[in-house]
Amino acid sequence: FASSAEDRKKLKEYLDRGGVLFADACCGAKPFDRGFREFANALYPDKKLVRIPIDHEIFSEKTGRDVRK
Repeated sequence: FASSAEDRKKLKEYLDRGGVLFADACCGAKPFDRGFREFANALYPDKKLVRIPIDHEIFSEKTGRDVRK
Protein backbone atom coordinates (compact mmCIF):
# COMPACT_ATOMS: atom_id res chain seq x y z
CA PHE A 1 0.00 0.00 0.00
CA ALA A 2 2.40 2.62 -1.23
CA SER A 3 0.80 6.04 -1.61
CA SER A 4 1.83 9.65 -1.50
CA ALA A 5 0.91 11.95 1.35
CA GLU A 6 -1.32 13.86 -1.08
CA ASP A 7 -3.16 10.68 -2.13
CA ARG A 8 -3.72 9.69 1.51
CA LYS A 9 -5.02 13.18 2.27
CA LYS A 10 -7.50 13.00 -0.63
CA LEU A 11 -8.65 9.52 0.35
CA LYS A 12 -9.17 10.60 3.97
CA GLU A 13 -11.20 13.63 2.83
CA TYR A 14 -13.31 11.35 0.64
CA LEU A 15 -13.93 8.94 3.49
CA ASP A 16 -14.64 11.72 5.98
CA ARG A 17 -17.35 12.99 3.63
CA GLY A 18 -19.10 9.62 3.62
CA GLY A 19 -17.17 7.79 0.91
CA VAL A 20 -16.66 4.05 1.08
CA LEU A 21 -13.47 2.04 0.77
CA PHE A 22 -14.19 -1.67 0.36
CA ALA A 23 -11.29 -4.03 0.91
CA ASP A 24 -11.25 -7.82 0.73
CA ALA A 25 -8.19 -9.98 1.36
CA CYS A 26 -8.97 -12.50 -1.37
CA CYS A 27 -8.68 -16.03 -0.01
CA GLY A 28 -7.49 -14.62 3.30
CA ALA A 29 -4.19 -13.27 1.91
CA LYS A 30 -2.24 -12.42 5.07
CA PRO A 31 0.15 -9.90 3.43
CA PHE A 32 -2.81 -7.94 2.01
CA ASP A 33 -4.62 -8.04 5.36
CA ARG A 34 -1.56 -6.86 7.27
CA GLY A 35 -0.77 -4.14 4.73
CA PHE A 36 -4.32 -2.85 4.61
CA ARG A 37 -4.57 -2.72 8.39
CA GLU A 38 -1.34 -0.71 8.56
CA PHE A 39 -2.64 1.61 5.83
CA ALA A 40 -5.98 2.13 7.60
CA ASN A 41 -4.25 2.72 10.91
CA ALA A 42 -2.06 5.40 9.28
CA LEU A 43 -5.19 7.15 7.94
CA TYR A 44 -7.08 6.91 11.24
CA PRO A 45 -4.65 6.24 14.10
CA ASP A 46 -7.32 7.09 16.70
CA LYS A 47 -9.92 4.65 15.33
CA LYS A 48 -10.11 0.87 15.27
CA LEU A 49 -10.67 -0.99 12.01
CA VAL A 50 -13.61 -3.35 12.47
CA ARG A 51 -15.11 -6.03 10.28
CA ILE A 52 -18.54 -5.35 8.78
CA PRO A 53 -20.96 -7.97 10.14
CA ILE A 54 -22.32 -10.40 7.54
CA ASP A 55 -25.89 -9.29 8.33
CA HIS A 56 -25.13 -5.65 7.45
CA GLU A 57 -27.32 -4.31 4.64
CA ILE A 58 -24.28 -3.78 2.40
CA PHE A 59 -24.25 -7.56 1.96
CA SER A 60 -27.89 -7.66 0.88
CA GLU A 61 -29.84 -6.93 -2.25
CA LYS A 62 -30.98 -3.63 -0.68
CA THR A 63 -27.87 -2.00 -2.15
CA GLY A 64 -28.67 -3.16 -5.68
CA ARG A 65 -26.71 -6.44 -5.84
CA ASP A 66 -26.04 -9.32 -3.52
CA VAL A 67 -22.25 -9.02 -3.11
CA ARG A 68 -22.08 -12.40 -1.36
CA LYS A 69 -22.25 -14.04 -4.81
